[in-house]
Amino acid sequence: MKKSLFALVVMAGTAMMLLSGCASTSVDTNRFGSQVALKMKEVEFIPQIAVGDEYISGASECTVYCGFIRIGDISKQASGISFTSGDSIWGGADAYQRAAIYDACTKNKADILLAPQYTTTVDGHFFKKTVSCTVKGFPGYIKSVKLVEPKCDKAPEKK
Repeated sequence: MKKSLFALVVMAGTAMMLLSGCASTSVDTNRFGSQVALKMKEVEFIPQIAVGDEYISGASECTVYCGFIRIGDISKQASGISFTSGDSIWGGADAYQRAAIYDACTKNKADILLAPQYTTTVDGHFFKKTVSCTVKGFPGYIKSVKLVEPKCDKAPEKK
């Protein structure tokens, strides 16, 4: 009796999770009923970067089983970096490169890595392979950020 009641509760909970969803739609209108159109201006920032004069380096290593199960130190990665290589849905080589950049920047307290050079080594086969990536480059330290004033959209008035 207890097993069938437990099974019934589990099935009901699973059905509720599958049938319920999390979605919302919203349309903002003004008091007259028409939709409000917002126009955003592009904002441009120019960072002031101090560049170090010696190379820094970082590394990452991971073991991949069956092409998608990863065990290794790539859980922390630098963000905002995109590579143009043909990467897979599982992250591809760029995940190891981002992890190596993160390692180099955190060890040396750098904000960015300039002129990075990567060395990626893959040992093994499809069922088990070890991927190791090292990166070296110049450390960059952001000193300040300057806001560039947006250009005016209006045409000058004639007198």
